[in-house]
Amino acid sequence: MTRALLRRLLPVALALASAACASDGGFTVGDVEVRVEGSSVRTEDLLDRVSRELAAFGEGRHRAAHAADAAYGIEQDLLERGFAHASVGFELLPDEDAPRTLVLRVDEGPPTTLGEVSFPGRETFRTSDLEPYLRRRGRSIFGGAPAFRMADVDAAIADIERVYVLAGHHRVRVGPAEITWSDDRRRADVAIPIAEGRRFTVSAAELTGPLSDEARRALLPLLPAAGDPFHLRVDAEAAARVRGWLREQGHRTAVVTATHEIERETATARVRVHAEPGPVHVLGDLRVSGLARSDPAFVTELLELDEGQVLRQSALDDAVDALFRTGAFERVRLSPPPEGAEGDPLRTDLEVLVEEAEARSFEAGGGWGSYELLRGWVAYRDRNFTGRARSLDVEATASFKSAGIGLRAADRYILGADNTLSSGVRYEFREEPSFDSRAIDADVQIRHDLDAAHHVTYGYRIRIEEARDRAAAIRGAEFDRSRAAGLFSSLVHDTRDDRLFPRRGVFAEGGLFWSSAALGADLQFLEWHGSWARYVPLGDGTVLAVGARFATRELLDGATTLPIQERLFLGGETSVRSFREGELGPTGRDGDPKGGLTSAVASVGLRQRL
Repeated sequence: MTRALLRRLLPVALALASAACASDGGFTVGDVEVRVEGSSVRTEDLLDRVSRELAAFGEGRHRAAHAADAAYGIEQDLLERGFAHASVGFELLPDEDAPRTLVLRVDEGPPTTLGEVSFPGRETFRTSDLEPYLRRRGRSIFGGAPAFRMADVDAAIADIERVYVLAGHHRVRVGPAEITWSDDRRRADVAIPIAEGRRFTVSAAELTGPLSDEARRALLPLLPAAGDPFHLRVDAEAAARVRGWLREQGHRTAVVTATHEIERETATARVRVHAEPGPVHVLGDLRVSGLARSDPAFVTELLELDEGQVLRQSALDDAVDALFRTGAFERVRLSPPPEGAEGDPLRTDLEVLVEEAEARSFEAGGGWGSYELLRGWVAYRDRNFTGRARSLDVEATASFKSAGIGLRAADRYILGADNTLSSGVRYEFREEPSFDSRAIDADVQIRHDLDAAHHVTYGYRIRIEEARDRAAAIRGAEFDRSRAAGLFSSLVHDTRDDRLFPRRGVFAEGGLFWSSAALGADLQFLEWHGSWARYVPLGDGTVLAVGARFATRELLDGATTLPIQERLFLGGETSVRSFREGELGPTGRDGDPKGGLTSAVASVGLRQRL
């Protein structure tokens, strides 16, 4: 935990430690009772906003000053909630020197909403163009109409002024706002006067410097055109575009300057851009420094820079991005171009200076499950295995019902871009409600990324599992063994904004697994499965999650069912939590779950971040 986090939490902890509910609905801070009078908002919500001030008040230092700070903080909170007329005062009883009670008196006033919005004096823009800058800032907690907040009005004035400046109105004046209240003070009509002033435009743009005719023809369209709005950043933006084009052609040392001359009588401005392109740089020797674990040949392959190649800016940016995408490097820097060197093209040696990220980690965790009871896991992870950005994960798990160990390795580069080759093996022992099992799984698979939201995975999987009935085990019965082996594939659609704690988006996955004797199995079946989940934000920290999943196994060899270890079960902490592990489904004469060949489950959940 960082020091910054401790500094933020300490005042809250002090307030919580010293605050306790009083008999009359107030609170005590230190030895002083705190009461909030006159507010319809929950007292706890108001005091939470001023926990720091109350913590300082409870320590007994400058109590009147901290009481005033608390009153001011509550007033600001009410203004943000839409109580535009709120005011908060305080009183220390019986006196300020030895107070026993702090009374925070709230004059809340009615909740206020935003009424009509107008912009007297506007000509360049329509009211419908400007009004969203004020209305888009949130909905009222009191109903469908937007709440009126003076802070929103001030922010809208700043935004509108920026829009006018970018449209060429140098001397525009926006505001101050004029507020007209309804008779019951519940609605505010807002008029924001605008003095637009003259609109300045570009009269002409000139390009100077020792440029070839081809370069000049390519650069002229990058300059502002006559009649375009003029603002004080127009020349700098034009220079940046010219500089970017020249560096993309290999002119790494290009120097571009821009100036403007304003003619106030005609409200126009002339823009001049001067470019000194310098020589074209081509790659000489390529060196990479700072490597410790990474393979130099692998890094050179990722850079995709060849001797004699023009050093275009996009190629250099792609090289840096390629190194960062591996996750193996914390910093990447390119050596600056040489100064004073001559020649065109200029052979330039390039040094890539890197700082490797920490690739190895050891992790451990634990918890409690309704079926497994106490459980834990340890894992070793290496994200730069063999120095070529391969990943290696070794994980062991244990609980009162199971134990297992697994290993998985992945390589994102051996099969080219957008393809990841991975392979894994895992052994697990587990006590199911109606049988014990020992299983070993192994697979090799390829994941191909179609785009940012879609990927397809396909490969080969084999699972060898031994299971026996627990009652039969007491009599010494042998394990029943099965082997499922074959090809699998799946397609994933994922637009979630976060993998662990999504607030919005959709996750959908569908796939199949074909277990066949021709592929090493003694069980022959075709499994179809799919899942879908959608996440919808309902408010601050509240998310509605809706999902469903389905699986079925179709027998291909004329058998009536599958061994119990290959059947599907529902119920328990990972499916329907109102049933114990595996107990939602068919059962035997003894009442133990016996599973089935098809399962389906749907769920609706409401998540609240604490």
